[in-house]
Amino acid sequence: MDRDDDARRAWDAVCAALAERCERHDVPGAAVGVLADGVTRTSAWGVRSVEDPVPVSPRTLFRVASITKTVTAVALLRQVEAGRVELDAPVRTYLPALGTADADTAAEVTVRHLLTHRSGWAPEAPDPGRHTDQDDAALARYVEGLGEPRRIFPLGRFYSYNNVGFAVLGRIVEVVTGRPYETVVRDDVLRPFGMHASGFGADHAVTRPLALGHRVRPVRVWRPWGRARGRAPVGGLFSTVEDLLRYAAGLLDGGAGVLRPETVRAMWTPEADAEGNTDHVGLAWNIDAVGDGVRLVGHRGYTTGNHSLLAMVPAHGFALVVLTNGDSGIQVTRAVERVALRELLGLGRPRRDDGRSADVDPAAYTGTYGAGTSTVEASTVDGVLVLRDDAHRVDARVRFTTADAGYADDTDHSFVRFVRDDDGAVRWLRVGDSVFVRE
Repeated sequence: MDRDDDARRAWDAVCAALAERCERHDVPGAAVGVLADGVTRTSAWGVRSVEDPVPVSPRTLFRVASITKTVTAVALLRQVEAGRVELDAPVRTYLPALGTADADTAAEVTVRHLLTHRSGWAPEAPDPGRHTDQDDAALARYVEGLGEPRRIFPLGRFYSYNNVGFAVLGRIVEVVTGRPYETVVRDDVLRPFGMHASGFGADHAVTRPLALGHRVRPVRVWRPWGRARGRAPVGGLFSTVEDLLRYAAGLLDGGAGVLRPETVRAMWTPEADAEGNTDHVGLAWNIDAVGDGVRLVGHRGYTTGNHSLLAMVPAHGFALVVLTNGDSGIQVTRAVERVALRELLGLGRPRRDDGRSADVDPAAYTGTYGAGTSTVEASTVDGVLVLRDDAHRVDARVRFTTADAGYADDTDHSFVRFVRDDDGAVRWLRVGDSVFVRE
């Protein structure tokens, strides 16, 4: 069997994994693409909507959710290259009116803190904005309406996934360029990368083949449909498998003239330990080990019935894109990534959980932990610690592997750690990529 036969067999395994996991988890439609050995391959499965079952294609638009954050980072880093923004400058350099509930944080939080999810702020705004809020001033109003974001932990202490910070970064882009965020991204990022199908907002999406998000079990279209424009830098991009592969190829090629090669390397250099469901965070990007000295960089996204994944292995010039239109799509993206890495590169993520258990008294960890608009209630049930996520109405049992740490049996098999303060009292709870403070 020659190399071309091996590549076809590997690609067939990726497509089979996509179809099998979509069927198993009731995901109506999905698209997948890879860039490997300089060759791009794409495929699709299922339908764009169960109410109008038109087949998905590699040119179908999906909401890519938080993959948008990487595009926001690219737009911002172009301003750093141009000398308009400094990564270690306080955010108030560009947004003097920025306020937080903690005066020191407001004065000291930097652009780099926001890019690396280390501001310590509550991750979501109390008022996410209205779907009808669509004019050019929407992002400015959204950021002004943040008021004084609550501090969950001291500035820079933890990585904790944060949407508010990326709205602020998008607003900085607007201020230093004098143009709306979406215009900057379209002209300075999407078009130069050849992402001509991609864009923001319903006016863009409804004129193209569009996959609608779905709830599953039972499968139905997610309603209401729409998104406040003020959240565009957080997760508002619509894109296709083909466009995201062009984006990945340009970044793997040293930035393709959109960014300098040294800026791309900086994005993909670890800035902080993540200790969640990823190893490290760079400038907006997640960074994981998939082999001895081999890094995978990427981002995933979730919003209103769409799960997405963009993953790259720079050392191999490899990229993978998986887009789905069901809210159980994470099961698809994870499985397809696992098969693609194994079959196409002979690589894989190391096992985080070795399966062991520790004898830990769960009573020490019970209580309510908050992160602004979301709350986790920790209680004991039959001698086991159970975490109740009120926002998602999910109960997850925790199996401790050491004192203060273990894994939850949620969809993401999230890493759990309880962090103590200087007096030894349990003060914070990490669940996956999010940190909560004990009330």
